[in-house]
Amino acid sequence: MKSSRNIYFAIIVSLVVHLLALVYHFELLPPIGFEPVTQKPEFIELSQLPNQQALMKPTTPLEKRDNQIVETEDSGNNEVDPNATLLSDKNQKAQVQTRAQRTDAFQKGGGTGPRSEEGEDSGDEAPSEESVTLDVGTSPRKKKDWKTLSLKDLSVNGDGNQASASDDYLPNVAPGERTILSTREFRYFSYYNRIKDLLRQHWKPSIEREVAKLWGKGQMLRENELVTRVLVLLDKTGQVQKISKIGASGVSEIDEVAVQAFQQASPFPNPPVGLVEADGYVRINWDFILQTAAAPQIQFRPNPNSARFR
Repeated sequence: MKSSRNIYFAIIVSLVVHLLALVYHFELLPPIGFEPVTQKPEFIELSQLPNQQALMKPTTPLEKRDNQIVETEDSGNNEVDPNATLLSDKNQKAQVQTRAQRTDAFQKGGGTGPRSEEGEDSGDEAPSEESVTLDVGTSPRKKKDWKTLSLKDLSVNGDGNQASASDDYLPNVAPGERTILSTREFRYFSYYNRIKDLLRQHWKPSIEREVAKLWGKGQMLRENELVTRVLVLLDKTGQVQKISKIGASGVSEIDEVAVQAFQQASPFPNPPVGLVEADGYVRINWDFILQTAAAPQIQFRPNPNSARFR
């Protein structure tokens, strides 16, 4: 199905680590004194719409959040921008904020992608039945196995230099050749970025398969976003103790993929002491956003009112 080639995916990961802020943003939360699950994580489903209703229901636009955790290239200074709302591993001020046009795991670079090498081996071996031929213009191309295709293989043009990439959700930042942002240093950046990397490995391939299944059944997802919101409880060792769904996308298969991705990506060892609350747990809110007209993107949105993010 041609339309299936145009779908991309996005995750908005909301990191809210202060209990009072959680209560403010979400009312359906477990009390501090509740008993955690001691074996496998428990999945609590709080609300859900029938599939067909979800496919027809208009999407509510995502609210803009400050204090998003992002990855950025070096702007060349360590100035503190008083207007910066993004958090990263350093203080810096960008004269003009831009985000890389290519959507992928964060990568530095100022080029536009690799060109095909001159004299590339045309391949003497007989192609397998699962290979495809990438022909651009009249230049001969080596047959590529579809299982091992990469973004480099699919590059048509480029200056031969490494292209920048970003999978942070930055809808209000203009696209450019590189990702350069004004940011404030966030002491727990490395821990959250590690969770982001682990989660990406499990959620994206799983959601791609699930969407393909839905299409195979004749279900067409509405354009815009399908949002699954979960509250995750970690103990002080980083083991997942509880996963509660506090907001449903309306498509149960999509919601289940979000929960499973968190289970598969865990544990998240060595959480910083500063994130552990008085009862010994770390509470994190994650918003999984499935978009049909975007790209693989991840946004961290910690509580802007918490002293940890000031």
